[in-house]
This record gives sequence, structure tokens and C-alpha cells, in this order.
Amino acid sequence: MKITDYEKVQALAASNIFLLDGPNGTKTIAADALAKALIGLLSSKDFIGGVNLSELTQINELVSDFSATSEELLASINSISEAIDGITLASNDSAAGTTNIAQKTVSIVNESSEVMKSAKVAEQSAEELRKNVDNFKIGE
Repeated sequence: MKITDYEKVQALAASNIFLLDGPNGTKTIAADALAKALIGLLSSKDFIGGVNLSELTQINELVSDFSATSEELLASINSISEAIDGITLASNDSAAGTTNIAQKTVSIVNESSEVMKSAKVAEQSAEELRKNVDNFKIGE
């Protein structure tokens, strides 16, 4: 019985040895060269009749090492992703704070403008009052 290359690839994919979840539902092949080397090794002989026990042991050790390395890589990628999420949240909070400061600054400018208008009106009223007071002379 000979196992086809397709079945070998399916067996590797089903064991999650080299497929990692990527952004937007994509799959990423980790250590692509090692995966290709394993597939090449598996497809180079009749998997049942042509492989001796020591080769199977070596393949098993390679696959186990590769699986452990892939799990560590996935954990690292997840940690990086979580760190990026934290940075994104902090950045969003910072942007919200900056927007709030900008809105308050605009409000202060508008209120300052109103204060300036009121001050000009008060100055004009004071000037008019001085003119009116000058019209009255207190007798000698």
C-alpha cells in the first residue's frame, strides 16, 4: 500500500504541525522549509515498504520537535498580538484624551471671545458714562 503525497499533506495539516491562524482567517505555514523537507522525505519512498524503523524514529522525533517549536512560536505570536492590542487600546485612549483637550480648548477660545466682547461693551459704556458725568458740573 502506498500513501499519496496528498494524504501526507492532509495528515500533516490535520495534525496542526505547521498551520498557524493568521489575520482575517488566513493560514500561515510556519518554518515552510522544514515542512517541505518533511513532505519531501515522506514522499521519497513507499511509506510502508521502504522506510525502516530508524527512519520512522527520526521522522517522529523531527515531527515532535517541529510541533513543540510551532507551539512555542504560536505562543510568542499570541503574546505579540496581545501586546499590540494593548498598545492599540492605549493609543485610542490617548486619541480620545487629545480630542477632549482640543474640544475644551475650542470652548475656552469661544468663551474668551465672548469675554472680550463683553469687556469692549463695558469699556464703551464706561466711556459714555465719563462723557455724561463731564456734562454735570458741580457748582462753585
